[in-house]
Amino acid sequence: MNYSGNEEVRDDLKKFTEALYEVFRQASAFESRYKWNKGTLVERLAGTAVGDAKDGLAEIYRKIAEVEHQFQD
Repeated sequence: MNYSGNEEVRDDLKKFTEALYEVFRQASAFESRYKWNKGTLVERLAGTAVGDAKDGLAEIYRKIAEVEHQFQD
C-alpha cells in the first residue's frame, strides 16, 4: 500500500477520474449521434467539434489515470 496518509487524495483522484471518463463517454455519444448521422451542416459541425474535444479529453484522462495508477495496492 503506497498511499498511507494520502487516502483522501486517492479517493478524490478516483472520483475525478470517474467523472472525467463519464464526460468522455457523453462526448463520444454526442459525436456519434451528430457527426455522421445528421443532415444539417450545423449538426455535423457540432458533432465534429465535440469529437475534437473528446480526443483532448481522452489524452487528459490517460494522464490522470497514470497518476491514479501510482496509488494501486
